[in-house]
Amino acid sequence: MLPSTSIRRRAILIEHPGPKERSLPGVGHDLRNISGFLQTPRGGGWLPREIIVLNSPMKAQVLAAIQEVEADYLFVYFAGHGAGQLDYVWENEQLCVVGQRWLELANEEFIRDLDLLSSRVSRQHVICDCCRCRIGARISGIPEIVEQVAYTAGEIFAAREHFGRLIQDSPGGKTITHSTLDGMPARDTDDGGKFTVTILEGALYWQTGFRDSPISLDMLVDYARAVMDTGENGQIPEMVYLEGAVNVPFALDTTWPTLTGRDTSASKDGIRLRSPVGNTGPEVPKRLLAAGGIAFALWLFGGFD
Repeated sequence: MLPSTSIRRRAILIEHPGPKERSLPGVGHDLRNISGFLQTPRGGGWLPREIIVLNSPMKAQVLAAIQEVEADYLFVYFAGHGAGQLDYVWENEQLCVVGQRWLELANEEFIRDLDLLSSRVSRQHVICDCCRCRIGARISGIPEIVEQVAYTAGEIFAAREHFGRLIQDSPGGKTITHSTLDGMPARDTDDGGKFTVTILEGALYWQTGFRDSPISLDMLVDYARAVMDTGENGQIPEMVYLEGAVNVPFALDTTWPTLTGRDTSASKDGIRLRSPVGNTGPEVPKRLLAAGGIAFALWLFGGFD
């Protein structure tokens, strides 16, 4: 078995705000926030050199970046415009959606979400925060810094060690998660894209009660679904692709940040969010990202521009 420090990980973060006439002003914030989170103890203590950022790339650049990766784990994130070329067919007496899901890149090129899967990496997660219907709905990011949250080099090292062991112990497999259902837009506020903001909030504040317990992407998607699925105007994230049984977490339940005085119960209108072993998740906010009402400190991005 390899020492966890030798486990190779890579993240590819892709953003394209779109052409000037329908530019998404917050997409750049999404990438800075995801990049910043990955480099915290909660995010697994990634190093800057392990994170590739592609700003408004062409399709050839994205394909090259994906297929050049040689690693034990690959995380790919996309923020921008998206669309679907969808058809409805009957299978086993059920109406099913089939077709392609597309992500918009520079010069009005498009790439399939399936093309973000690498044939050279055995463990991979892909997250796409974009619409899946017509092109043009907005996606944007978390607001600017609220306050700096400090952590030590020792905490980063410990998180890297633990996250590396979790990568090593994970079976092979790949997933693709979208921020909304087929045929639906991805919701946004003036302060940011709902899905990205919500999973990062969950990742930051999730409390399992066990130090360094893994917080899976499934758990955070369930949390986001409960927060955002609010009736007719709700948004329901969905895992659209699953291969194998990969269980590399999205976050770790480190002691950072200190949550003194915060109510971490997870009940709202009868909803309780729990991990698979019954541990309590974060509080479901009553109002998500109202202007000037940020309930969490996300976070330290002055150093990640």
